Amino acid sequence: MGEAAVSQEPKRIFEHLDKLAYEIGPRPAGSRGERLAREYVRETLRKRGLEVKVVEFSFWFPSSHLYLAPVFPALLFVLSPSAVFLLWLCFLLFIFSKRVRSADVLGTCKGRPILVLAAQLDSGPPAVRALSLLAPYLLFLTVPLFLRLWRTFSLWPLLPLWVVPPLCFRALRNPSSPGANDASGLSLLLELSEALRGKRIWFAACGAVERSRNGVKAITKVLPKQVPILCL
Repeated sequence: MGEAAVSQEPKRIFEHLDKLAYEIGPRPAGSRGERLAREYVRETLRKRGLEVKVVEFSFWFPSSHLYLAPVFPALLFVLSPSAVFLLWLCFLLFIFSKRVRSADVLGTCKGRPILVLAAQLDSGPPAVRALSLLAPYLLFLTVPLFLRLWRTFSLWPLLPLWVVPPLCFRALRNPSSPGANDASGLSLLLELSEALRGKRIWFAACGAVERSRNGVKAITKVLPKQVPILCL
C-alpha cells in the first residue's frame, strides 16, 4: 500500500464516523437509525468487492411500554379489583410477547476465512442499563394487585414506587446518544475492509448489541466453526 493511501486512512475513518454518529445519529436496536447504519455498512462492504449477507433476528425488549404500568392502580377507582388484575395479566402477556427486529451485516470473500473482524452496529442509551430490574419490578406490581382482590391491601403507600421505575425505563428508551464510541469501531472495520481487500478475512457488523447481545449470537451461527473473531 502506497504512502499516499496510508495517509488517507485516518481521514476516511473520520468520514465514516461522521456519517454514522452525526449524520445518521442515534442507532438504538430496531430503530430507523440502526437500519440506515446497516444500509450504509452493507453498501460500503459491497463496494469493497465483498459478498454481503444480512442476518435477521428478533429479540424481546419490553421497556418501551412499561411507562403504562401506573395506569393500573388508577383503574381501581373505576373498575373492580378482579377486572384490573385481569387487565394487568393481559398487559404482562402483551409486553412479554413484544419483539424488536434487528439484523447483522456480514461481508464475506471466497474460501474459508482465517479471521472475522466484528464491530457494533447499534448505539446504546445515555444511561445505566436497568433491564435487570425489570423482573423484580413486574413482580412488585403483580403481588399488590393480586392481594387487592381481597380488598385487604392498600396501594397508596406504594404509589411512588409504582410511578418512578416506569419513568426511568422511559428515560432509558430515549435514544439521545449518537454513539460515537460504538461508531469508532465500526468506522475502523469499514476502513480495514479496504486495507485488507483480497485477504481471507470476513467483516461483521452486529446489531442490537447494547440491548440483547442476540446480534452476536445470530452472527456466530452463520460463521464457520473454529474461526477466530476479533471485536473492534
